[in-house]
Amino acid sequence: MIKPKKVAFHTLGCKLNFAETSSISRMFSQQDAELVSFREPADIYVIHSCSVTAKADRKTLSLIRQARRQNPDATVAVIGCYAQLNGAQLNAMKEVDIILGTREKYRLAAICLDKTRDRVMEVSDKDIHEDHTFKPAYSSGGRTRSFLKVQDGCDYGCAYCTVPYARGRSRNNSISEVVKNVGEIASTGVKEVILTGVNLGDFGKNTGESFLELIRALDKEKEIPRYRISSMEPDLLTPDIIDFISQSSQIVPHFHIPLQSGSDSLLKRMGRRYSCQDFEQKIAHIHKKIPNACVAVDLIVGLPGETDQQFNTSLRFVESLPISYLHVFSFSPRPNTKAAHMKEQVPEKVKKERSLQMRILSKKMKEKYYLEQKGSNQQVLWESKDKQNNLQGWTGNYIRVKRPYDAARENTIEEVTLNHFVNGSYYIK
Repeated sequence: MIKPKKVAFHTLGCKLNFAETSSISRMFSQQDAELVSFREPADIYVIHSCSVTAKADRKTLSLIRQARRQNPDATVAVIGCYAQLNGAQLNAMKEVDIILGTREKYRLAAICLDKTRDRVMEVSDKDIHEDHTFKPAYSSGGRTRSFLKVQDGCDYGCAYCTVPYARGRSRNNSISEVVKNVGEIASTGVKEVILTGVNLGDFGKNTGESFLELIRALDKEKEIPRYRISSMEPDLLTPDIIDFISQSSQIVPHFHIPLQSGSDSLLKRMGRRYSCQDFEQKIAHIHKKIPNACVAVDLIVGLPGETDQQFNTSLRFVESLPISYLHVFSFSPRPNTKAAHMKEQVPEKVKKERSLQMRILSKKMKEKYYLEQKGSNQQVLWESKDKQNNLQGWTGNYIRVKRPYDAARENTIEEVTLNHFVNGSYYIK
């Protein structure tokens, strides 16, 4: 009897990558491969790469070395954004057997399990921007939530971002196909679906539909109790979308919005499509319609040319808004982007100092937001056991809640009153 191949995955980067990894891993399972942890001995190691920062690039290279140490004779595959942008570099290393770009990675299982093939490098280059095909994907294996890819690519071309070079132009699934995917996910017992994409608000661009029409359609699909929306550009998060979410019983009040800077001059330098005033009005509309909404904001510090005055302006602007917490990134020059060639690159030491200030502010914001929810009744989706033997879960507006572990409550939604706030979480006795 032939032993099944052992395949290990490690995914870097965004929720979109996690959804795609899960779909690709199911292709291996369908061919009787055994999925194992990346820390275990395996016949095939797959690194689903990210290239949004230099740190992500370094992590990909580190994982290649880790895989080789664990099994020198294994097949090592690098797929996704780093492979798309740095295929020639990976090929020259000779440590990687299979290199597949963002369009080709869905052929991974067929290539890996084909005994007649040796080293393979397939990366779209010039034609990645002419690719109008959409590959649906969703994560599976987790009992409570699933990441569902509904959109891919981006047409924005922000000065600092390499994603359009890796993912190509904006494209999406149709609403009818998304609803079909939701039905498949619902059959596994999942209680929450997170809608993901590179530029999610651009949904419908190539199908004549819109993101508002999508969430209206999903709101009718009662098999899934909760839908969560991942990051959405502020210029695409329309008042109509906010108003609909405020009335929906299924689409949770959790917004993730990239601001990137609280300085209008830096926003213009970044190539962003809104002003600080536009952003402030958007946040005000959210809280007018949904007072208890969670609003998470992305920020970049250290863009080339960012002065102390511009940084302080950004810090004060963010501090003035009713934001729940921040995702803070230090600027990382990416090949082929405008910002990589801008003058007045900010020293790493200064970027670290500015990042720390924003992270301290984020911690204060998050605690304030949590304490504002004290005494409220919230619906919690119980997920898993933590290291302290508590059952943990999240409210619709993204507050972490814990209680003594009870296996029967896993993957159930329960209404609780938030009263006991300790060490960054609410505890239910």
